[in-house]
Amino acid sequence: MARTKRTTRTPRASRKAVRTPVNALQAARTNASAALQAVIERGAELRNEGRKLAIARTRGTRDAVMARAVEARSMAAGAVTRFERVFQDRVTRVVAKLGIPTTRDVRALSRQVAALQQSVDQVRRIRARG
Repeated sequence: MARTKRTTRTPRASRKAVRTPVNALQAARTNASAALQAVIERGAELRNEGRKLAIARTRGTRDAVMARAVEARSMAAGAVTRFERVFQDRVTRVVAKLGIPTTRDVRALSRQVAALQQSVDQVRRIRARG
């Protein structure tokens, strides 16, 4: 049997048929890579925009809460002041009813005692001379 020589060359049409899908695959890879990169960049942009929006809303909320806190603190201070006044008035009335001397009464008595002491000291000096 005689061997027939086979040619390893493929016809041009076959080579073109192989190249076309390969080129299409490479183009698809390039397009897919570019599309993926575009999606990643857009995602980063959206994330940054979302952060900015969240920060702006948080600041607005914080400012509103701080304003309400100042308002509440002011109202609480006013309520405490009114409560203290009412409490002092009632305690003063009870002390007066019980006959307990107030700070003002004790000071007045101390002044009277000091004045009497001076008078007594004057009288003693006069008697000691005479």
